[in-house]
Amino acid sequence: MPDINLLEHALTDEMLVDIYASTDRDEISILYEKPLRDEVDYVSVSTETGTLLFHYKNHTVQRLGSALKDDLLEKFKQTDNVALFQIDMRNKLPVAASEVAVKRDDPNAPHIKETA
Repeated sequence: MPDINLLEHALTDEMLVDIYASTDRDEISILYEKPLRDEVDYVSVSTETGTLLFHYKNHTVQRLGSALKDDLLEKFKQTDNVALFQIDMRNKLPVAASEVAVKRDDPNAPHIKETA
């Protein structure tokens, strides 16, 4: 397995990020305003700490920022995939979209202690 490089800056340090969870389905969308560093391979979430990590295909990992709130963490426990949308903030239209897997308590994820 290749070495994983944990990026110093959180995604929310670099751009606006919003997470939307459906109230009646197990669907989550993550919207962001700028191109990501690389193509996302998957996201992982710690069900213990609420840490959300973006695992890029170039073997770097970037944390979202602060820990997920309890209600959103519960949604991440119930879904297997998330939709990712880069949004043009001027016209509010999607620029790029993808769907990636959610891995809960990924043993390959770096352990990060975060506070809400």
